[in-house]
This record gives sequence, C-alpha cells and structure tokens, in this order.
Amino acid sequence: MEDKKGRFELSEEALVKVLARSSSLRSIARYRSVCKRWKSIIDSQLFQDIYESLNTCSSLSWSITTTRNPAMSKEIVGHHGCKRWGLTKSLGSWMMRYKPETTVRKVSVLSCAGGGLVLLYTETSDGSPMYHVGNPVLQEWARIPFPLLIFANRFLFNDNGLVTKMEKGVVVGYKVVWTLVSCCVTKVLTLMIYSSETGLWEIKELHCLRVMIWSRLRESVPLNGILHWLASAGSDQDADYIVTYDFYKGGGDDEGPTIRIWRLVKYCNEDPNASWKLAWQMPKLVYLVGLNCFPVVMHPLYSNIIYLWSRNKNGLVVLNLTTSRYRLYTEESEENNKCIDGCILRLSGCKEYVDSIYLAYSTPPLEEEELQGYNKCTNFTHSLYFSQYVLPSWLNPLPGLSF
Repeated sequence: MEDKKGRFELSEEALVKVLARSSSLRSIARYRSVCKRWKSIIDSQLFQDIYESLNTCSSLSWSITTTRNPAMSKEIVGHHGCKRWGLTKSLGSWMMRYKPETTVRKVSVLSCAGGGLVLLYTETSDGSPMYHVGNPVLQEWARIPFPLLIFANRFLFNDNGLVTKMEKGVVVGYKVVWTLVSCCVTKVLTLMIYSSETGLWEIKELHCLRVMIWSRLRESVPLNGILHWLASAGSDQDADYIVTYDFYKGGGDDEGPTIRIWRLVKYCNEDPNASWKLAWQMPKLVYLVGLNCFPVVMHPLYSNIIYLWSRNKNGLVVLNLTTSRYRLYTEESEENNKCIDGCILRLSGCKEYVDSIYLAYSTPPLEEEELQGYNKCTNFTHSLYFSQYVLPSWLNPLPGLSF
C-alpha cells in the first residue's frame, strides 16, 4: 500500500511476517532501532509469539566470569555462536563494549541477573564511582543515581546485588541492592534498594531469627527476583546456611520483613528425615573424571548437565548426570571445542583462576606475602567463585528506556 507521500509501505501483517523470519535476535535488535513503527511491532507479544513459532532453536549463549576479585572480573568460559542470537564473539567481549558518557579508567561486572541484564561499576578518570544497569548485547544502559544517604563508612558495605522482575520471559523491572551490616556477626541485615519502577532508593532492615556471620555478602546469586547468600552461624566460619530474600514478594510477618535461611541439617541417603532431597548420586564420578575436580556451574537450560574443572586433566568437564557421559574441553584444543548444540565453548585463563583457588586451600599454610589478593575473612572456606551470565531467549530491552 502507499502512504500519503506516494511511497510503498508493507501492511503491518506482512511486515510482521518478514521481520519474524530473521534468523537471529541480533538482526531483530537492529530492525528494532530503524523507526518507531518497527520498534512497536517487535515489542508486541504477537510478534514474539510468531518469531518463537518460526525459530525453535533452544540453544543460548552464556559465559562464566570470576568473582574472587570483583574489581577485576573476567570471562574465563564463553559459550557462543548459537543460532538464536547469532553472536560470533563471546559475551565477555560485548560487556566490554560499554561506552560511558565520560572517560573511565576501570570497568568491572558486579552482577549478572535474569533477562540478560548486568550491573557495572566504573571509575572515571578522576576516581569518581558510577553504577550502570544494562543489556550488553543491545548496548542499552541506565545510570543508577546515588542515594541521598550512604552509610558505607559505618557499615560493612557491599554493592553487588541485582535482581530482575520477569513477566512472560520479558524483563519489566529491576532492583539494585546494596547490603550493609554494622558488624560481621549480627541478626540485622540492612538493605539499600534502588527500583527501576520508581527511580528511588529505599532503606529496609531485615531480621534473622538467629545471629549470622555475614562474611560472604560480596557474593550473591540472583534468581527469580530473589537474592541468595552463603552465611554461617556459631563459631564455625564455614558456610552452612543459605540466606534468601524475595525483593518483589517480600516476606515475614506483622513484626516486619524477615529473611529465610536454609540449612542442610542432615545428609543421609537412607534417612527419610533428611532436609534436602537427593537428586543425583554419582559414585563413579571419581573414575570418570578423576578425584581432583572442582564444581563450576550447571547448564542454564538442562539441570542434568554440570560443568567441573578437572585439575589432573587441566580442562573443563561437561558431565551428563543421566547418561554418565562426559567430554573434556581444554584451552589448547580450541579447534575441537564445538558443542553438540553447534555452539563454541572457549576457555581463557580458567586454569590459572582455578589454580589460585586451590592455592588458597593448600597446606601447609601459605606465607604472608602469598596471601595477597585472597580473602582472609572467610579463612578460605566455602565461597562462590563463579558467576554465570546467560542471554535470554528474547530481546529484553532495558525497562524504562525511552525511544
């Protein structure tokens, strides 16, 4: 059909069919920036449904980054090349394409949350800090304003929390979470929360039913709007609790919000009163991949596939818990690192990073100069050493951005 200026235009129905036949979401993202009409069509639920029906590929791009030193976060495993997104490079390279509004001297990834959003910390050339939340692939970023009151000088302070609110697989909101505690051992956890829906900060105090040792607040796991932390109680500093809080549904009773604490009280295969259900048991794991294995992550789509680092084989082991089959990937054999889903699994500095973790656990005790860069507070007990960034199955533009 023709518009008022005599130019030929496709009808909306025909345009939807043409755009939806694009082979990758990266192409769809480019089409979305052409004009307001195309953006409105692509952002509709109808278009997403049609695209999903024409593109059934389920593989996704994801990466594993380090967490031991948030100031120097680094991608050590990249899984890329999936047909759905059509990315030829790993996700780590996309994160580093961030272009701030001013010159910066440092950029670090603090957290990776659902829907493909990340929380970045940057320092300008004069040392001023900035925080941004964004979608690295779409290169959409929002600067997070500082709260009016900052209590970091009087509290043990951590700034790495990010949770997202999802509806039908699309991000509709996010929250940046800073944690503060007056001392390492306390019942009270103070949160400073920034919401994308209000553009404001709020302060919330959460109360535990018992005193906890908060030595691992710098490392959190976001899932479905909930943050998870490792914690401990009593004189034992080893992590024996998982503390969670739902930032969209809340929790607690009339006395105020409380946080949930999960603990594996008893582990016994034959005990019906065991606190957690045993999902997998692999007695032959030692014979399959060797005794000296370090758990890394689970597959983002299939819970029966796990990734472990094998020290004696110096490679990443992909293990199928259902079939007991495994495959070894190494940094030296990149040409053979093609996965069964057609994607590429690439390792970079993984051995060096895992070796540094083993060094922290080594005996006899390390000399003082060897301890530089390691966390002495936890006495090298259980911590979270890896963060996984997973691209969503849909575009997920950053909530609140105007065209």
